[in-house]
Amino acid sequence: AISHTIPGLNTDPSPLPHTAASKNKKKKKSSNQSQVTSNGVSELSSHMSTTSITDKSSSVTSGQAGQQTGQQPTATDPAKKLRNLKKKLRDIEALEAKLSSGEITSPEPEQLEKVARKPDVMKDIAALEKQIGSQR
Repeated sequence: AISHTIPGLNTDPSPLPHTAASKNKKKKKSSNQSQVTSNGVSELSSHMSTTSITDKSSSVTSGQAGQQTGQQPTATDPAKKLRNLKKKLRDIEALEAKLSSGEITSPEPEQLEKVARKPDVMKDIAALEKQIGSQR
């Protein structure tokens, strides 16, 4: 007669009953752990308050941001980039139309920056169209 036992099954006929004392021990243990973590948090927050944040990407000037200098790999498909720039131009023109019609009465600073970038976007589109034309 082969007896099969189920893995993890407790076959001990007298299991230990959970007593109030064992529950209290567990509560004590968890409260000790929470004290340790709260001390860690205060230590970390005090360390964070002395930390300063510096801008390491200050080498990129605002004039270079719209061009390819170090921001995107030059292996980007020119046709794809041209499509994206034309979409940006459409967005800018739609925003200009909303501003002139009065649909947007108080534009956000970001919206004004977007409209101000229109000449750069148009210049980039012209340069890319020239580049694509010379490749064909």
